[in-house]
Amino acid sequence: MDKLACSDVDEQRLRFDFTHGQPLTAAEIVAIEAFVNEACLRNIEVTTKELPLADALASGAVANFAEKYAEHVRVVKVAEVSAELCGGTHVRETSAIYPFKIRSESSVAAGTRRVEAVAGVAAIQWLQRQTERAEKASALCNTTPEHLVDRVDALQRQLEQTKDTLQQAYRSTMGAPL
Repeated sequence: MDKLACSDVDEQRLRFDFTHGQPLTAAEIVAIEAFVNEACLRNIEVTTKELPLADALASGAVANFAEKYAEHVRVVKVAEVSAELCGGTHVRETSAIYPFKIRSESSVAAGTRRVEAVAGVAAIQWLQRQTERAEKASALCNTTPEHLVDRVDALQRQLEQTKDTLQQAYRSTMGAPL
C-alpha cells in the first residue's frame, strides 16, 4: 500500500481508500487481517494529542493528503503500530476493535483501491450472519459447512456432465448442437 487516500470509520464499518496499482491478493488480505488482529489482541493503548500541523507531520504521523488540515491537528497514535492525523472518535485500546475482518477489496479509481471491513461487535455480527448463510447453503446442498466447497464443486461437475449428455442426445435426435 502506497498511501492512504481516504477513510471513513464508524461503529458499523470501516472504509479505507489507498493508492495501489493492483488488487490485493488473498494472501495480502490474510496478512492485513492477521496484523490488525494481533495488534488488537496486544491491547495497545490508543492516545491522542493536539499538535501544530508541521510538528505532527514531522513526528511521522500519516496524513490523508486528500484532506485539508487546520493549523492544529489531532494525532491518534497506536504505540509501535501507527500514528495518523484524524479528527474522529477513537477507542482507548486496540482490544475494543477485535475481531477485525475485511469484507471486500475493490477498485474505486485508476490506481486507487478500497478496503471495506468490520471490527468489534459489528464484525462478530457479520461473522454470525456468514455462518448462518453457510449453514443454509449447506442444508440446500445436503452437506455440512465444512464440506460445502467440495459439494458445490461436485454439483458443478455433475451439471457440466448433464449438459454434455443433453447436447449429445439432442445432436443424435436433431442432428445439430444446442
